[in-house]
Amino acid sequence: MLYRIYIAIALSFTSLISMAQQPPLDVEDGVLTDLFSRQRAQVLCMPEGASRESVRASLKDRLIGVNTNDSASINAIATAIYTTFPCPFSPDRAELRPATANDLRGNWLFPPESQRFRYGPKSPSWQSRPGMPPIKCEGVSYGENGELLVAEVSGALPCPTVKDMKAIGAMPKVESWALLRDGRVRVDRTDISNHIEEWDVFVVEAPFYFAQTKFAAGDLVAYLRRGKGNDFNVATMFRHLQRMP
Repeated sequence: MLYRIYIAIALSFTSLISMAQQPPLDVEDGVLTDLFSRQRAQVLCMPEGASRESVRASLKDRLIGVNTNDSASINAIATAIYTTFPCPFSPDRAELRPATANDLRGNWLFPPESQRFRYGPKSPSWQSRPGMPPIKCEGVSYGENGELLVAEVSGALPCPTVKDMKAIGAMPKVESWALLRDGRVRVDRTDISNHIEEWDVFVVEAPFYFAQTKFAAGDLVAYLRRGKGNDFNVATMFRHLQRMP
């Protein structure tokens, strides 16, 4: 059976509000401590061997012009942290560049061996399908005219092929995609009122390995960055897409 399900993730910023009322001496350090203590390995993944100093250095370019010692900067700091340190790894690496429309068009497979990266290791989203088998793989088709098709497969069924995606494409379409800027993709749906969905998508320009999985040149990596209730650029889902032969 081919299907698609999206899970809304509730994110709590209660402690950020509390910090704004009683800001620490170092606001940036306070936000780092708070977010990583609550959401590490859920929606935040720190690089192996990272130190507090290296993390702050990684955030520097995203906080230009922000007074990080002012409690009014808490939201800007939180957004910078979520943007820089999504799970499973940061997109701020030399092997990646933002995708263009030409990069996206075509049929892609989110393969079985990469499904373990869909959510952070400790994300509650892994428990979001009670009584249902885990997703085995996923086909994604970015059409020439903005059509979008997503097919999730679970159980013993084979992963979708180009032929399967063409067959699904013959059905009534409810999704479309548009590039807001290089690397930022908006998804619209006709079957869900006031749907909000935006992805950051990158092309692998040079191959690399992460957790014994190869990300080959030409692959895509995608982070779901916007949904209802998510205004902090939190990556709530990840895809590793390989072009279908």
